[in-house]
Amino acid sequence: MLRESPTAAEPGAERQARPVRPWQGLFIAAMGVAAVGLSAAGGWYMRSASGRSATVAAGAEDRDVVGNSAADARAGRGKLVYQVYCNRCHGPEGRGDGPSAAELKPPPRDLRIRPLKHGAAPAQLRKVIVEGIPGTAMPSAGQALSPADVDALVAFVQTLIAQGGSDAELSPQTCALIEQAGFAPVDAPREAPALDLRDAEGKLVSLARLRGKLVLLNFWGAACSSCIVELPEIERLADELRERGLEVLCPCADEHDAATVAAVARQRVSRLPIFTDPAGATCLRYDVQLTPTACLIDPAGRLIGRSQGAHQWSAAGIETLLEHYAALPATR
Repeated sequence: MLRESPTAAEPGAERQARPVRPWQGLFIAAMGVAAVGLSAAGGWYMRSASGRSATVAAGAEDRDVVGNSAADARAGRGKLVYQVYCNRCHGPEGRGDGPSAAELKPPPRDLRIRPLKHGAAPAQLRKVIVEGIPGTAMPSAGQALSPADVDALVAFVQTLIAQGGSDAELSPQTCALIEQAGFAPVDAPREAPALDLRDAEGKLVSLARLRGKLVLLNFWGAACSSCIVELPEIERLADELRERGLEVLCPCADEHDAATVAAVARQRVSRLPIFTDPAGATCLRYDVQLTPTACLIDPAGRLIGRSQGAHQWSAAGIETLLEHYAALPATR
């Protein structure tokens, strides 16, 4: 949290003042301007909400009118606070894809992916907002936001977190097929996080382009011997099942230089698509804590399975899973 330097009239003024760096001054000024704008906009919204509440039918009870008005005002206030303070990093839908996200290391969290490292309960979210997260780009907002604004922001962030829930649970049959292919089914299938991977030519990979296919993401390491040993097996798997609807992506998790990654990979494989994760954003979103780690994304774009550690790749198991999805109604 930001601290004020003691003045001559304050006890303890003899303490040595710390120099304020230029970027800190700019940050404080920007926060002040944002707070003034937020206060004005918030006042307008509260007045508008009060005006709207006056048009409620005359037969409604007073307590209902007051309760609905307060809830609407709080929801609008939380969204407004988010847009002013959080949107630039976390993005409008909390996906961690705001305009400044690519410049931050580590990148901002996708709020829809659970579990959140620091918790999703109101008290836990409030602590993160007020105190920030040391070692990351998440600053302390304790001096900039009032307690009411923090409460409103917490409520709005929880609506973003709730949007990360699954559209449909995996059936027992699908779970069995995922396990047969060598993966652990996820507890709640959800939309797969965005990719920030680049191919050998520096082009960005999009999951939207792969919609309708079963996607295997294999996170490997240039310094991981077991990962490198597996690459030829994965290449054979990709060659055998590409025409059946399997897309294999192999992002390197521990080396960001494309030339170095290509040099290591091409010692073992020649056709396997190899990618880099320059900002480390994809590894963070997919919670890659060790290599190799593999993830399965179904044709609807949902994350459905994970595997950590050395893997015995089974073309037969994945082929059966492909047949299962091919028999389902076409995914929009």
